[in-house]
Amino acid sequence: SGGTTVEMTDFIVSNNLSNGNGLSGFWFYKTTHGTVSGNVTRANAAHGFAMDEVGYSTITANSASSNTLVGFKNVTASLVNIYSSNVAASNGSHGFQLENVTLSNISGNNIRANGGYGFIGGGTTSANVIVGNNVRLNTAGDIAAQPSNTRIVNNDIGTARTIASAATITLPTNGDYFYITGTTNITSIAGSWTERRVTLQFDDVLTVTDGSNLNMAGNFVTAWKATISYIFDGTNWVETSRSFN
Repeated sequence: SGGTTVEMTDFIVSNNLSNGNGLSGFWFYKTTHGTVSGNVTRANAAHGFAMDEVGYSTITANSASSNTLVGFKNVTASLVNIYSSNVAASNGSHGFQLENVTLSNISGNNIRANGGYGFIGGGTTSANVIVGNNVRLNTAGDIAAQPSNTRIVNNDIGTARTIASAATITLPTNGDYFYITGTTNITSIAGSWTERRVTLQFDDVLTVTDGSNLNMAGNFVTAWKATISYIFDGTNWVETSRSFN
């Protein structure tokens, strides 16, 4: 049998347990202007919380664990929601799979030990803020790559901030301060989200070349503990400062 289906506006769903259903624990369909809080879903045959066409709602302090598929799953277009202080742990697939979600805030969630990604989007997912989440020990990875207009800030993903130098370096999706090892010269940095700011600290001597997608005040020959900072303008990394310490 299925769990609970909610289809309404101006609603509150709180402090319920949905355990061991044949489908998802909760399905929210065409719901707007509501609050979903304090609910627990566990060991359901599909998702913990399934959401479609949800808008202007707050999903907070819920728990989805040990469900066969995804902890928190959105498929059809949803927008302007807050997902905060939820737990998604030990689900068979992703912790959060928010496909086609826009203009939403995903913050302060504990997303751990899921069988897929901790957080993944898809479809038209864009223009969200993913901030201050604890996202660790997820099998496929912690936060999957997001569109350039999504902000990913101050999440605890337990990822090493050390990057080996290469002609093109790719920064992790989270973090703003990285340690660069090795002596291979750098000619470009893979793109990220617009207005992302980063600082690179170097352990050895190499040249960071002004050109490609690096707009700089000339080449930068590094030294031990030298730093260079950039902001990404959507196309290029623009130097904002450099220093030798």
